[in-house]
Amino acid sequence: MTKSKSLTRSVLSSAAFAALIALASPAAAQTGCGDTRDGQFFGYIPESNMLVVTCWPVVLGPTTVVEDLGGNAVDLSTLTQGEELKTWGCTRPDGFTLDATRVEVARNGSPRASDEQFTLTNNGAVSYRLSAVSTPLIGTPGTTDNPTLGLEIGKRYRVDCPSSHPFSAISRAPSFSGDVNLLMQGGSVGSFEGNVDVAFQDFGEFLEFTLTPPLADAMATAAAAGQGYRCDFHPSTMRAAFNFRPKPTELTWPSGQETFEFATLGSSVSPSFASWVIVTDAPAQYLTTISNVPAAATNQAAGSSRWLRVNDTHDANSVQDRVYSGPINVPGGESVLLYTWGAHANIETTVATTQGRLIVQHRDTGDGQFKNLGGLEYTDTGVNVVIIGTADGGIGKAGATVTEPLYSYGDAGGFAKGTWVPLEFTVDFSTSHIHGSATGTDGVTTKNAMAMGLAPQGAINTGEFRFCIRNHGTGNTSVVSIDNLTFAGASAPSAVESWQMYD
Repeated sequence: MTKSKSLTRSVLSSAAFAALIALASPAAAQTGCGDTRDGQFFGYIPESNMLVVTCWPVVLGPTTVVEDLGGNAVDLSTLTQGEELKTWGCTRPDGFTLDATRVEVARNGSPRASDEQFTLTNNGAVSYRLSAVSTPLIGTPGTTDNPTLGLEIGKRYRVDCPSSHPFSAISRAPSFSGDVNLLMQGGSVGSFEGNVDVAFQDFGEFLEFTLTPPLADAMATAAAAGQGYRCDFHPSTMRAAFNFRPKPTELTWPSGQETFEFATLGSSVSPSFASWVIVTDAPAQYLTTISNVPAAATNQAAGSSRWLRVNDTHDANSVQDRVYSGPINVPGGESVLLYTWGAHANIETTVATTQGRLIVQHRDTGDGQFKNLGGLEYTDTGVNVVIIGTADGGIGKAGATVTEPLYSYGDAGGFAKGTWVPLEFTVDFSTSHIHGSATGTDGVTTKNAMAMGLAPQGAINTGEFRFCIRNHGTGNTSVVSIDNLTFAGASAPSAVESWQMYD
């Protein structure tokens, strides 16, 4: 969409103006309706520059945009009485005429709704202030000068801002003179405004954009100081930061997914996802970050540009290093007999006797702790299905751990290290086994294996569990990337009331 379109402004005859005054309700004129955003069309005076809506006449200025919902210019002569109009930028609630920056006619297509909205006002030329928000996650309206605003990658935003202090989304430099303008309200053009996925639209007194991962990356890195916003007319004083908010996990009962696509590149999983947890006593040696390296790995999911990369060099005590998803809770507290975890995994390196594990843990109702049940493990030679025994610190069965080979890195069909392999494991309490499967990079070859003897020890809660990434034992180091994590519960709670509790 272009930032403005010109309309021919003609001289309004005295007779037409008198007619407009007669049509406009004096009572309505006293309502202080400065923005007839939800006005209904009443009439249009041909050969003039005025529309009449339910509040009062609206003036079309030389730069007023008149469009349909699809962003196409509308010929005013085609308007008919009764069509719904929405107008913006009407800033004179003092009489019969209001200047409009945009008029939208409800025809042809549908606008994309914004996920979140916020309004900025100005404290002279000294600062921006936040005056309204659609969610308190963005910030608290008030008199704070140049507040830091919390945005979430992947959401679409509407920003209401006076055109006299035009908003710019920027990558901040140490000094305003080095800022990179990415999106700009008004006549100037930012470098990301043509991006199809960002879908930037400038309506004069407000603008809309989608905070895509590439846009977020450009905000955070292009000028090496961080993401933010500023007034294009007063950049030295009206300038502040964005904070990319943690994205809640999407792993829920009875199904969910987590692609890591809308996390901040380079951040760790703890601040990126509110319900995820990293546990380590060596943070310099156990690095869990949202990464796009190695970008050239074969068979990555289509459209993916970032994933969780776990670089564990803490070989002296790697059993202590782990990552947890948020808990999955079956509604109503009921038990479940079968569920499945899936993920794309890129096992980049393994060293020594590596036993990295992608497993499920269940809550032990005796001591309240989550305990290791089983899933998949990656070694120096390949991937196994595993039920973790009590002798190995687990609760999957009494005694020794059970492992069954799923595939070797040298198997035909594409299972080598440094490639993305779709993996899945199903925990089946009814038949006492864990089943694993994998698909090679050829997209055809599949591997299957079953570990038998699942017999949970202790007082476990089969209706509360979580996904865990961890190594096992000392002397292990590895680098593994995880993406497209999915969860599916195959057994529904029996009571309708339980589902109502979930909803």
